[in-house]
Amino acid sequence: MFNLKKILSKKNSTSQAPAAPIQDMDKRRHDRMELSEKLAATIAIASIPPQPLDDLSYGGASVLIPGELPELLRSDDGRFTEKPVPCELRLLGDTYRTAAQIRSIRQTSDGTAVGLSFIHDDPILLLALRNIIEPLRWGGSVTAISKDIAADRYQGKEWHTYRGDGPVDLVIKIDESSNTNEFLLVFRHGQDYLEVQWQNKHLRTSRSKQTNQDTVNYSAAAQMIASPDIDLSTLKIAVALVSGIKSEVCPFQDQLLRILIAKSK
Repeated sequence: MFNLKKILSKKNSTSQAPAAPIQDMDKRRHDRMELSEKLAATIAIASIPPQPLDDLSYGGASVLIPGELPELLRSDDGRFTEKPVPCELRLLGDTYRTAAQIRSIRQTSDGTAVGLSFIHDDPILLLALRNIIEPLRWGGSVTAISKDIAADRYQGKEWHTYRGDGPVDLVIKIDESSNTNEFLLVFRHGQDYLEVQWQNKHLRTSRSKQTNQDTVNYSAAAQMIASPDIDLSTLKIAVALVSGIKSEVCPFQDQLLRILIAKSK
């Protein structure tokens, strides 16, 4: 049995709100999330080679295309076409095909910045976006917490404790060379709690055991069922979450990302 209190001894998490339902996503479609280059999120517009995404939202994305706007994206008057263009998104190792409309272009010294609006004919892309955008939000809310509310095991100076919305809890053990020896990340996704643990150079993923209740009580003991193999869906959500953590808040964020990304390939 895994007791979530071993992370945070007595006090409940700051937030117990579940992920936003899909029907509310459209209200935030202009709230773009900046993406870490380590996410390797790309988009191919028409026959243009894939380019890294600069930011992403439920409604669209922006991307920098080298050079001037290609002719195939221009209208007869020389501006950008208003017709839908086919796009191929690559997100956390998965590929999604959709269509988009160009909403803006801006010439820069490095190329052409293109703003896109997705045409959502298939809910699959919305679901995929949720598994990136919501964890990015949770990661962006993560802050260091005082040792006096951490469990006894994490009181040593080698331990660093963090908490964020979602809710999210993270503990990291650092050695004398400032390398990550161990970490434990627990976060809520839908009705479940997911766990990613790195210990003795071994990564493990777990999920809360289903109960007769509608939700899991975060402050109470919960049974966590370890996956026989690494659960890639859990791992990909963890990658997005950690990439959203600000490096000035958690200076070990880059180390965690390298571990998670290496195991997700």
